[in-house]
Amino acid sequence: MLSRRRLLIGAGALSLAAAGGAFVALDRRLEVTERTLEIPGLRCPVTMAVLADLHSEPYTDGGAELLEQVRKLEPDLILMPGDIVDDVLPEGPAHRVVEGLTQIAPTFWTSGNHDAWTDELPRIKQDMQRLGAMVLEGEAHQLEVRGTPITVLGLDDPDAGQRLYHDELRRLGAVDPEGPAVLLAHRPERLHDYRDIPADLVVSGHAHGGQWRLPLLLEQGLLAPNQGLLPQRTSGVFEVTTARGNAYHVVSRGLATRNTIVPRIFNRPEIVKITAVPPGSTESE
Repeated sequence: MLSRRRLLIGAGALSLAAAGGAFVALDRRLEVTERTLEIPGLRCPVTMAVLADLHSEPYTDGGAELLEQVRKLEPDLILMPGDIVDDVLPEGPAHRVVEGLTQIAPTFWTSGNHDAWTDELPRIKQDMQRLGAMVLEGEAHQLEVRGTPITVLGLDDPDAGQRLYHDELRRLGAVDPEGPAVLLAHRPERLHDYRDIPADLVVSGHAHGGQWRLPLLLEQGLLAPNQGLLPQRTSGVFEVTTARGNAYHVVSRGLATRNTIVPRIFNRPEIVKITAVPPGSTESE
């Protein structure tokens, strides 16, 4: 028979293990996920930081850690594919982050469904422009990074209006980008809508990493908006086909943790660092 002392030690060990497991499962610390992708037309490496689904997260430090993490990445471009503000929470925290990001690198923004649900999307776009972000609504913006022309395209969320959404799809499909092209489009499950757009890289958010992730079992999570149970596209890099031919689709798990209806499990908030390199210089991952 086990002694009382051994039983107490065993119970204590189990409690500590359970507490440790809970800490790991509910870990909200910010994570940087690095992806290296070979993109045709590049003459040199280009670094992009993807920040999606902030949802006006009221970080306790006012977003200072988030901004410092981005600054350390030394990005050439910052990409925000939607839901940086929220339709319920105050917008101030998001504004502070966006203003800080625009002081680090050229920053591109397009809308998500929660931006549209505010019923104040035109005003939100004006706020983003005032803060220094380049607002993309069915249009392309070209810039040069160390001698390489790069085109950034952006698509409003369909909840901004179906007529607007389909008009933007038509306009983007007619674009003839010079150099590599990156498309910001909030919803990963609507990839079929983006196939006629000439993009080498599509960047999305929206899925929040599938909320509950279990290593080796639920790699894409349990539940995602507009994908339902056992979603297929919530995080990572996917090979796709667009009007440019072979392309990549990068889906971010997003940044919001406290204001999601379903808590995140084994699903830390993330910044995605994309290092785009000329073909043949390294293996894409």
